[in-house]
Amino acid sequence: MNADNNLLICHQGALGDLITIFPILECLQKHGAVVTLVCQAQWRRLPMALKLAKTTLATETALFAELHAPTPQTDLPDQLQTFLNRFERILCLTFFNRAVARLMSVYPEKVLHIPPRPPAAQRIPVLDFLVTRLRAAGWLNEIDRTRIHSPRTRVASYCSDNADYKSRVVLHPGAGSRLKMWPVKRFAALARSLQADGLQPLWIFGPAEKKLYERFTHRHTDQPARFITDVESLLDQLCQAGGFIGNDSGSGHLAAYLGQPTVVVFGPSDPERWTPFGPFVKTVAPNPPCGPCQETHTGDCHADTAAPACLEMTRYEDVYRIFHTLYKSANRLTNL
Repeated sequence: MNADNNLLICHQGALGDLITIFPILECLQKHGAVVTLVCQAQWRRLPMALKLAKTTLATETALFAELHAPTPQTDLPDQLQTFLNRFERILCLTFFNRAVARLMSVYPEKVLHIPPRPPAAQRIPVLDFLVTRLRAAGWLNEIDRTRIHSPRTRVASYCSDNADYKSRVVLHPGAGSRLKMWPVKRFAALARSLQADGLQPLWIFGPAEKKLYERFTHRHTDQPARFITDVESLLDQLCQAGGFIGNDSGSGHLAAYLGQPTVVVFGPSDPERWTPFGPFVKTVAPNPPCGPCQETHTGDCHADTAAPACLEMTRYEDVYRIFHTLYKSANRLTNL
């Protein structure tokens, strides 16, 4: 791609899906692309804070609303067309919809549409799927995984080297779906093991987990907890820590990308597809007979139960052991 290439990327997904493309944004910028990213308003400050885009815009703005208008016309409003004419290429990382169809009809030569993830039955990493499609279209070279995984580059760039923060381990018991939430009682047992090892658990809860936060702080008055209201606060908390343990959620993807020692507990979602991308990442996943079923709907996980059986199979002792080994290894490498 040329150094003067203005690239518009449209992504409408959740936080974890968006963070999955961060290595792609990094690679595109490295090769000269000037990236404008359109994403959900609640996430748009994160790519800017990490310097992964020159500009970010919210999908909810009036400028883009016309794209979804239920009209058969293929032309676009003058203001929107003037905006889109600034870009040499337009990448739509969304499921095919009316907006994509209209863009492709007006700009058939410069719009590339790629679904944000492979079909549910295809058990390959989402990032690899996207990179393969972009390479096939000639938009991207291979991801420089060595540089992305460099502990010096990632940790030094974003996270604090304050010794007080190294012992802090962020625990996030929430997720975008109740079906992906490992029981809080297991997290609590894990926290006690971390404390016995001289580490300092810090619990975080997102905006959708307010009731869970209130129940937790009422029952566990001795445990430090933070209610996170926006993605910038999440970034701050993760940068001021020495590790992360949580469910399959956006916070785990961000911790991994930042280079934190990250352990993610999987249940009905598929670690083959959704393991976060980063230098120090381990997953804990059972192997139930039904297999990962969240996207394929092949199991019984959608019953109204406290937690899917596969999550109940995961012991806190196993999570602690995996994190302890990863934490020591990561700190040894980053202190070289």
